[in-house]
Formats: sequence, structure tokens, C-alpha cells
Amino acid sequence: MKISKNNDHNVKNFALAAPFLGRIPGLFMPMPSGKRPINIILDAESGHEKLRVELAEGLDSSDQSVLLVLIALAGIDSKIISSANTGPKSSLLWNDLNVSFDAETEQCALVTTTQTDILNILGWNRSGHEYNRLKKCLNRLKNVSLLISKGERQWRSGLLSYLINNTSAIGGEDIVYVVLNSKIARALDGGQYARICLEERRSLSSNIAKLLHTWLSFNINHGYHLSPYIDTLVQRIWGEPCKPHQSKSKTEYEKLNQKQSMKKKR
Repeated sequence: MKISKNNDHNVKNFALAAPFLGRIPGLFMPMPSGKRPINIILDAESGHEKLRVELAEGLDSSDQSVLLVLIALAGIDSKIISSANTGPKSSLLWNDLNVSFDAETEQCALVTTTQTDILNILGWNRSGHEYNRLKKCLNRLKNVSLLISKGERQWRSGLLSYLINNTSAIGGEDIVYVVLNSKIARALDGGQYARICLEERRSLSSNIAKLLHTWLSFNINHGYHLSPYIDTLVQRIWGEPCKPHQSKSKTEYEKLNQKQSMKKKR
């Protein structure tokens, strides 16, 4: 069974992304130093829901780009997968999502594509370096765990799981199987979504511009009240100061504030 598609949706132009992906400050951040923070915990609230995200490594604009492309591909051609699927690949992909609570009975989206197709939509070169970069992004996205609580109900799942089926055939293309969690799948099947224009995103040269474009796309939609004002926008992109349980290292936002304070003292 396939997920129903939005006729307005073109894989080269738009990703219909689940709103929660744009309501967690610090989920995707600039990494100017190249050093990624590890073992991060982010907390946020959306309506009556409380969200907690656990990341093995910090995510940047490249990781966000890969996720949006996978969502765009799922909007064009994906199949439903759930705990009822018992095939070897399906079972492996489902188990790697680490679902629990309400997520155990929900349906996810299975995308079948190739590494080359993903790179083409990203606008990345088809080089060994970029193939390796893609795999690292997939691995970081796989190591993201989400917990959503609403009253006494809970939902837990990974962001995605993936499997690359390597082929030894000459000229053969490695097949990539990706399962996107049920919250992302629901946005593609008639649920609420934010429309992210990938064509606009590809035209932006800086990582910060891409992060800002996506954050604005999530939060400035017709009929949606934008509660965080412009004066707090830097925190939405660079992340808010760390809570004690989040990380022992300073956020880029803290470092920026520290530098500005030192300049004023001089």
C-alpha cells in the first residue's frame, strides 16, 4: 500500500515536512568550527505536546538538506511500513527505528531510492567525498531519538532508519531504503505540514541562510501565529544557551555573545 500523494508536490521543488521538525530550537545548527557537540538533549513544547530529542551528534544544514530530500522523495513515491511487515529488510528497518508506546501501532513511510538520486536532488557532486558525506548524514539522522508526550500518552521513535544494499554488478547502483517515522509519514498523507521549497534552498550559498530559510518556512505560514519574534531569531538558528543536562560545551550562540561582550569592554 502506498501513501497518498499531494498532486501539488514536485520532488525537485518541495518537501512537505511535519511541523514538529521546525519547532525544536537547536535541532539543526551551524557548525563553523567543524566540531560537532555530542550526546545532546533538546526540550521543546508545541501546543499541548512536550518534545524531547536525543542526538548522538549535533546536526547541521547538510543533515537537514538530506532529511528534506528524503521527505520530498517520500511525497512522490513511498510505501507504508509497520510492525506487521515481516520481511528481512522490513523487519531490520522497523527494528532500527526503536519505536515504543503509541508509535508501535502507527505506520511509517518506506522510501526506495539510490545514493545518486539523493545527491542529484541535493545538488551535490557525484564524487567519493560526497557519497561519504551522504552516508555520514544518514548515520547522524539515524541516531536521533524523539519522545513526544501529551498528558499521559507517549510516543517514541527514531527520526529514521536506513539500509544501503550494495551491488557488485558493473554499473550497478546501490539501493537505499529509508523509513521515515510515523509523524513524518502522517504529514505526507493528509496531515499538517510545512512546505519547504528545495529550489529556493539550493540557491542559497551559506549554511546559515539555508537554516534560516527553513526555519522561516516552518514558522511563517498562512494561519499560523509566529510566537518567537525577530529579536530572538539568532537563538532559533544558533541555539539557546545550554541547559545543564544538554552539553558541557558552550553553544555557538554563547560564544558569539562572549566575543561581543569582550569587544564592548575594550
